[in-house]
Amino acid sequence: MSLLLPMFYHPVGQLSKDWLDGMRGLLAGTGIGIELVAVIRLARQRRQGPS
Repeated sequence: MSLLLPMFYHPVGQLSKDWLDGMRGLLAGTGIGIELVAVIRLARQRRQGPS
């Protein structure tokens, strides 16, 4: 989503560009955080093995 955001919203002034950068950072950070949580949970399940 953060990569596609500039296609849907075209900033006009400097404040809009700052807002767009902030939203892209928020979306990218959220995506990375979700990926890390998923990887950590999958790694824990692999270590425990089948029950």
